Amino acid sequence: MSSRRLLRKHNVWYQPKIRDWDGKETSYTFQHHIPHEAFGQAVAKPDAANALAQDIALEHYDELLTDRHWRCCNCGGTASRLVMHPLPYLHLVQPTIADMPAPVCPSSYCEKAHLEQYRNGLGGVLNERVHTKSVVAAVAALMALAVVIGISVI
Repeated sequence: MSSRRLLRKHNVWYQPKIRDWDGKETSYTFQHHIPHEAFGQAVAKPDAANALAQDIALEHYDELLTDRHWRCCNCGGTASRLVMHPLPYLHLVQPTIADMPAPVCPSSYCEKAHLEQYRNGLGGVLNERVHTKSVVAAVAALMALAVVIGISVI
């Protein structure tokens, strides 16, 4: 293998979008340069892709948590941590790791409620207090993401 190929790096974007209690969304974009060999392993093996996504997300954890005063996505109390959900889309023309970190308070109930909502779809965007306008916006955002993924695959 040539030394030039070993030095090659792939640009990967980490794009978290955080929505807290008041419905305010804050989006970020961070660029990472991943060595060719590590990127190739991540593309070939889902476990490696998930590990890479988790590592990159954790690199930005403190920065995201301290960027603003987050309110718990479940109860509206002061959030003390983020529950990360990085999803690697490394097969796209622009390899991306999408994430919807959720601000949660110290209550284990709120984290469990968020995780249940996340598992039930839309990354925990929906809950009992969401207005129709928010649901439409969430569905539109997911459709836009699907279009970007579709275009990137083609």
